Amino acid sequence: EGDAVPARRIARWKGRDVWEARVTFQRPPAKLKYGFRLEDGGASVRFPEGKARFTLAAAQAGRFETPDWVRDAVFYQIFPDRFRDGDPNTQPAAPPRPEGKPWGIDDRYLDRWGTAPAHFNFMGGDLAGITEKADYIASLGATCVYLNPIFKAGSNHRYDAADYEQVDPGLGTLDDL
Repeated sequence: EGDAVPARRIARWKGRDVWEARVTFQRPPAKLKYGFRLEDGGASVRFPEGKARFTLAAAQAGRFETPDWVRDAVFYQIFPDRFRDGDPNTQPAAPPRPEGKPWGIDDRYLDRWGTAPAHFNFMGGDLAGITEKADYIASLGATCVYLNPIFKAGSNHRYDAADYEQVDPGLGTLDDL
């Protein structure tokens, strides 16, 4: 039977819940056999039924083949908030820095473009700014753009995404993307 590991809901995608269970080992097994027990109140069901189990060979887990196009690609990484403000009407949901307010490490203000970046402040760069500079990026020899996260989030770097299905409104829209 093994140890049961509870799962937690981590997202909702196309009207369905996505669940995650993290399993750790002192030594990775060559094969992992697993199943699911779904519970709802007092009801419980196993999948697959009975003693059957899914099997995962550890040697195959995480195997990924690099696509051919990536082998010779030249990437240009962009931190969208700091790159370029192409649409002044698209701004992060942060208040403007009060006049005369000195810089602080925990600032979450929208600063004027060109102001020295603070740890958490916003500059207002957006997807429209990236589109405006696409020819320039290509002229540098870049064949691929790698964006820092662009999903709806509370920070300027957006690694704290709150919704992986929405472009952060401070960067633009899905159509802009």
